[in-house]
Amino acid sequence: MCEVVLGLGSNVGHKLSNLRQAVDWIAKRIGQVQKISPIYQTKALLPANAPLSWDIDYYNLAVLVQTDLAPDALLSEIKRIETTLGRDPEHAFWSPREIDIDILCYEDLSYQNEYLTIPHKELLKRNFALKPLLDVYPCWRHPQYSGDLYQYIKNIKKMPMLELAPFTLAGSQIMVIVNLSSDSFSQQGEEVIPLEQFEQYIIELVNEGAEVIDLGAESTKPGVKPITAEVYWQRLKPYLEIVESLVNAHVLPLDLKVSIDTYHAEVVAKALNYSCVNIINDIYGVEVKSIVALIKGKMIDYVFMHQLGVAGGKYLASDSDPVSEVIAFAKEKIQILLDTGIRKERLIFDIGIGFGKTAYQAQQLLDGVAEIKESLGIKILVGHSRKSSVMPYVATKDNAEKDLATAMISRDLIKKGVDYLRVHNVRLTAIAKHI
Repeated sequence: MCEVVLGLGSNVGHKLSNLRQAVDWIAKRIGQVQKISPIYQTKALLPANAPLSWDIDYYNLAVLVQTDLAPDALLSEIKRIETTLGRDPEHAFWSPREIDIDILCYEDLSYQNEYLTIPHKELLKRNFALKPLLDVYPCWRHPQYSGDLYQYIKNIKKMPMLELAPFTLAGSQIMVIVNLSSDSFSQQGEEVIPLEQFEQYIIELVNEGAEVIDLGAESTKPGVKPITAEVYWQRLKPYLEIVESLVNAHVLPLDLKVSIDTYHAEVVAKALNYSCVNIINDIYGVEVKSIVALIKGKMIDYVFMHQLGVAGGKYLASDSDPVSEVIAFAKEKIQILLDTGIRKERLIFDIGIGFGKTAYQAQQLLDGVAEIKESLGIKILVGHSRKSSVMPYVATKDNAEKDLATAMISRDLIKKGVDYLRVHNVRLTAIAKHI
């Protein structure tokens, strides 16, 4: 087995999704993926007089792979993967592309034939290739350059500074809370985004690092009167139509996931007519049988939450072990859902911060979230954003300080393998992912 570093780039369509698919194919067809670099957002290299339409930023990364393929066989397999992912073999030189996969290095091998040069012949001229390579293969030495590559990379001429993209290839995904109700407990006077600004608002959230938007049109804070499914839909529909149009325009760098935060089966039935919807976030589960009947067999994920009634109502017993209680609750719900025919891989469990737990119990759940995930074997969601039970120091502060505290908690949850972080502030959570 040999260690090789492959450089990947994409600047057409869902760039993040393209890179994820490429890494999956590399693992299937080439060898074991050992390490993946951060994603760098870089300007396209363009020939003189290139069309303006070619000037699209790339997402670039590198992967360290163990393979038993010889260089020429490796190149052939790479070309097959590129074709599988939609790249036209006859594309114009340096034109935009769904995926570009280069062999950056093959251990310390120097190799050249009519089709292939190893190390990549432009490697020492491209910081967007050399930097990711060093991220995954830090002790590598260029066979034709004896100097310090880390010092060298600082002095590469005529190349812009590298910027990290807001996304990571794997790990926790940011689910951003999009309130379409003005009486949410966390808004502190923040207004609902006007319809005419909503498309740009969603674009900005994605560009900050959101991979899921969670649309909610009803407040769940204590004392708020529930609304009917009809009123909920009237609030949601115009915003959902904008999101549907945006997703179908294929202008976003990823295949955006859209979650509908509702416990109304009637709302779910209507929302499923929109192709962008792929998650139902059902916090109460009062119409679970009807909702599951609607989504069963479809490519729809279902979020169910631990709760003991409306927020501010019943609490876990003070002498109980909250982690064990929540695991037992979730296992029972999982079995009920499996018995209805929904697949396990479609289930997401929200541990229910702010619903039926004291501050101490909520903190215990955050501390034990890795145990919960391992015990259940399904994806885990945590919605801790701006909640005073887990950030008492900033409970009376403004949202800016609450968002900072949220990001600090998020960093710990990322390390524990939480699948979805449901938050208000995307930018700070994205920073937490990259630290």
